[in-house]
Amino acid sequence: MQQHRSLLRDFKALRTACFPPAEWAAHCERVHEFQGLLANHWIAHQWALYPPCGRIRANQRPLSAAPVANRRRQRAAA
Repeated sequence: MQQHRSLLRDFKALRTACFPPAEWAAHCERVHEFQGLLANHWIAHQWALYPPCGRIRANQRPLSAAPVANRRRQRAAA
């Protein structure tokens, strides 16, 4: 939120004053970085809600552990 306020304050100062192109380029770069940060947060939020591998309940073993344990038991019984 602080970064957002800082960008708004910078934009207002740039809008009302004469400024060199280097300042405008620096401001555009900060805005672009902030947009990337928001995009990353959106992706992380979506992954938290809808994980690509599916949700695992607390009482569930990971899917990869079950077949290995079963194969070991079968080998030991044979």
